[in-house]
Amino acid sequence: MLFKFSVVFITLLVVSGIVLAKEGEPYCITNTFMDFGSPLVQKPMPNPGPPPDPDVGDSWDWYLWYFSGGPPHYEIKPCTVRGKGEHCYIIVDDEEWNVSIFQSDVDAIMDYFDNESVGEYPDMGIYDLNTTNFGEPPDSDGLSRIFLVWYDIDVADGFFWWFDQYPDGEYDYASNECDCVYMDCVDSDPGGEYMNAVCAHEFQHMIHWRWDKDEDAWVDEGCAELAMWLFGHPDTISGFNGNPDDCLTSWNGYYSDYVKVYLWTLYLFEHYGEYAGNALINTLVHEPANSIQGVNNALDDVGVEEDFVDIFKDWVVANYLDDISIYEGQYGYETENLPHFHEYKTWDEYPTDWHNSTLNHWAGEYVKFISNGLWYNLLLEFNGADSTEYALRTIWMDGDSSIQVVDMELNDSNDGELNIPDFGYDYQTVIMVPEGIASSGSTGYSYSADAGGEYITLKSFSAENADDGIVLKWVVASNEQFKGFNLYRTPLIDSQSHSLDKVNTT
Repeated sequence: MLFKFSVVFITLLVVSGIVLAKEGEPYCITNTFMDFGSPLVQKPMPNPGPPPDPDVGDSWDWYLWYFSGGPPHYEIKPCTVRGKGEHCYIIVDDEEWNVSIFQSDVDAIMDYFDNESVGEYPDMGIYDLNTTNFGEPPDSDGLSRIFLVWYDIDVADGFFWWFDQYPDGEYDYASNECDCVYMDCVDSDPGGEYMNAVCAHEFQHMIHWRWDKDEDAWVDEGCAELAMWLFGHPDTISGFNGNPDDCLTSWNGYYSDYVKVYLWTLYLFEHYGEYAGNALINTLVHEPANSIQGVNNALDDVGVEEDFVDIFKDWVVANYLDDISIYEGQYGYETENLPHFHEYKTWDEYPTDWHNSTLNHWAGEYVKFISNGLWYNLLLEFNGADSTEYALRTIWMDGDSSIQVVDMELNDSNDGELNIPDFGYDYQTVIMVPEGIASSGSTGYSYSADAGGEYITLKSFSAENADDGIVLKWVVASNEQFKGFNLYRTPLIDSQSHSLDKVNTT
């Protein structure tokens, strides 16, 4: 599931979790790899699969798959059992033994798989972490251990090949007839934390395939990313935070796709799942319905009142704020520290013109309004396309000392407005957060911001020094009733002298 950035390909292909690159960019199309051509025809082995009771030192021929330079093709190569743990066999391509992978690596791999990890649950290995949170793996070979097959994979750090779950010859793609995942032993330390996190990622795919063979890629990959977090070495958060207008339910295999589904699944896990005492993620893996419907069914099954839309709206705000000290932790992550999420647009002069933009389905973005030291009533207006659904949230911020999250109510035409009083005094910054909460329809919207006010004529004005500040006094020239505001937004009435409280110059 994790790609090597250095490889450049013209051919596109994806196995469950394997990522190939096109012209240097990661690209993944789960469960549609056969659309890109059949494998090269080769004669199958006469007796594929492991012996009845493999032990350390046993060797037999394996189909090892390669994807570079054309259709997928295998080589039949001898591989040997180099380690046998409680829950795993460590299989190594004979060509790589004591070249790129050594006995010390095998010992570390077995220990990580069976006994320990480096994250929140250090006394649990990959097998127990994954089976507890996702479910039991298949046992197609009846051997009750998982084969971890290490060789020089030409395009990926690892993958799960579901054809191995069927007898060789049943599909065009050959089968090793056992429960196995394939791991690269060349480009990264096979005994290190990263590659074993990848192993957890691939093992999740095996488990997910057993329980829901046709799950949407974004759900499956999100769970696989969570497996890396459970092990204690999640992917670095980058890419997605620089361009958050990225549909959650659309999977293209870019690194940013891995990050967005990781954050979504971690948010579910922390707020509604196993971390919060509910078996949500395990239920989701076992839920036969797919995508959003599967998430909603799983939430309902574990007794969560919120649905996908409710949680999605909170998640978009949480990605920006990541602050568990407010709103009972609703808008943050307890176990991750997120980098800053990029604002699509920043405004500091008002009024703005109506600004047109687009927003992907099941995505959010952030528009920033700053006061620049001036004090206004800020009026935000929003007009979304009628053929889809939007949610509009705003974040009112006065540094880190005061934060409010306020919804803008939208009518049936996706139009709405919201007035923010004391903008520039109580709140120095406002973030507008449009969110696409539908799977179809136009993606266009527009908005404007106006700092309302009226010009007045003063009959007199004075500023006097005081011990701890300045006292301002003025007289309005007209006797007409006037609704204006002084520096503290106190209404001015008629043409009377009005004295401010002392203003601290600091």
